[in-house]
Amino acid sequence: MKTRDKLTNGSPSQRMFQNDNRYKDTQRIAKASQRAAFASPENNSTSSKPAGSLTVYVTILRNLPTKYLRTKQTNPQTARMSSYFRVTLMRSAIGLPRRTNDVLKALGLKKRMATVFHPVSPSVAGQIMKVKELVQVQEVDRRLTKQEVHLERKPDPGYYVEKTSGVEFEENRLA
Repeated sequence: MKTRDKLTNGSPSQRMFQNDNRYKDTQRIAKASQRAAFASPENNSTSSKPAGSLTVYVTILRNLPTKYLRTKQTNPQTARMSSYFRVTLMRSAIGLPRRTNDVLKALGLKKRMATVFHPVSPSVAGQIMKVKELVQVQEVDRRLTKQEVHLERKPDPGYYVEKTSGVEFEENRLA
């Protein structure tokens, strides 16, 4: 019982973890994976689980303090708000352990700044949690094509062409 009190009161390392921006990403990923698990076709009326129960995925949430493991019951109709994780590799995996590289390969990330889209699921959320220091994660409603991702990142040229010189010459000559 004493160890549980220590965990809920918060040690200095847990308070640092709470102030870290990755903590917010961890919470967001955990909530999305819970929504996906709750709204998945596995949770139908013929399953052995009671209706409305949520499964806590310990592999996803193992880094969270115990006081953050309490979950709210959600309505299955509103549970599927965003259906894809947009995962971008921000830091290189050179020199990291083989398992970390294997997780990145499984996610389909090879080069730095590469972006992939994966449906929200507990297994993908677990993979993201393994490499959360290397990637940036966003929840999106739909997959973008490679061309859309490229155009999104491409900067404006800094100028625009109002009219070509031939059209402008014809307008001035006729006027």
